[in-house]
Amino acid sequence: MTDYRETGPMAAPARAAAVAAFAALAAVLPATAQESAPPDAGKPDVMLILDASGSMWGQIDGVAKITTAKQAIGATVADLAGQANLGLMAYGHRREGDCADVQVLARTGQNDPAALGALIEGLTPRGKTPIAASLAAAAEAFAPGDRQANVLLVSDGLETCGGDPCAAARALAGRGIETRVHVVGFDLTSEEEAALRCIAEEGGGSYFSASNATEFASAMTEAAATSVAVAPPPPPPPPEPQTTVYFEETFDGPAISETWRVENPDPALAILDGEGALFVAAVGETVYSKAEARNRYVLEEALPDGDFDIVAELRMSSQSYGEGAFVSLYRDPENQIVVGLYMQRGGCGTVPHLFLNNVIGGEDTVFDIRLFDGELADGFCRPPGRAAGDAVLAVMRDEGLVLRLQRRGRKLNAALEVRVPATEESEERVAVVETEAVTALRLAGEASFLLGQYRSANRGEGLFYMDRFALETVTE
Repeated sequence: MTDYRETGPMAAPARAAAVAAFAALAAVLPATAQESAPPDAGKPDVMLILDASGSMWGQIDGVAKITTAKQAIGATVADLAGQANLGLMAYGHRREGDCADVQVLARTGQNDPAALGALIEGLTPRGKTPIAASLAAAAEAFAPGDRQANVLLVSDGLETCGGDPCAAARALAGRGIETRVHVVGFDLTSEEEAALRCIAEEGGGSYFSASNATEFASAMTEAAATSVAVAPPPPPPPPEPQTTVYFEETFDGPAISETWRVENPDPALAILDGEGALFVAAVGETVYSKAEARNRYVLEEALPDGDFDIVAELRMSSQSYGEGAFVSLYRDPENQIVVGLYMQRGGCGTVPHLFLNNVIGGEDTVFDIRLFDGELADGFCRPPGRAAGDAVLAVMRDEGLVLRLQRRGRKLNAALEVRVPATEESEERVAVVETEAVTALRLAGEASFLLGQYRSANRGEGLFYMDRFALETVTE
């Protein structure tokens, strides 16, 4: 979007003048607005703002633009009288060179169209074009209520008082009541048309262009119809996916379910801790791609139909700088779809990675996300970023994380959920990070997890607590 605000050495004086104009305008509005009839709660509000600046004396086909505008707007008022609560404003019609010359002639209500027509006929173009000030004043000129509100601005030129009409339109549209700003541009250059189109776009309304009397009458008819049309309601938010537990292991019994098969079991490195977790220590290279990996847990349970998640809730340390938690659809080490969270030691500290790998015949298709490059922390080689990263690692160690292999149709991807503590620059949040997806034409394998270390790990143990493992069906 083009920014039409004034810049340069005169920008500050212009803004100061606009502020002064707003203050002066606020002082005169109550005395200038005509007493209006109460609004009809079942009809939308339409506030007409007419440009009565000096440029409206310009002629098209030998007729002054103000004359053409009065005729068409008068007809529009008559057409809208039974369909909307009408109001009327004008600017530039009382004083030359005065940026505070904005007047609310009638607040929105069931006003007599003949009386409004007489007010329109009484306007004489004289002064400046304070569009931004008129839009700001319009916010206070609607009768109280929660009806749909429309501003219909008619202008033949640019803001001349240093204001920012696009920002004013944006503020008006965002005032908390459904408000739209429509614009009819009359006899404009391409630069002027771009500026007025910006007002409509920022105000959530429509723009209409006219270069002669016939086009202007048509534009006013279209703008009026748009103003009283009921805006379509926003689409409802999509329903939250519904999950159902298909299988669950909470590790709180004296033994795990008999449906588990443990490949290369080493009971000395995997025990139930008696507090609802499976404690696993990984020593040496224990990688999902190795057939000799110790304590690979494979669930001998048929996969559910449709969409599902394989869910692992666990806590993991980063003391050996090479820990890896892996969840997969497992057939054998060379044929599996695996998601994982692994730790990698860098020059500035430990960095976690989330990855997805589709392994077919030992060939890898990998998507990898370095999580301290903006997802969970940023600038980790600088003290604030490193502290934020260390706080996330502490959460992974002490509170835990959720690692998912997600199936949606033929697509599968990895997802990580973890709490990110507050920093001086950001609030606490729960982050959900997802990789790109791979496509599986035919789904095969068994749900599996492996807690281990990869080849570049330092000497020492990697420590894990698996708190929950589940298969959850997902219904959108």
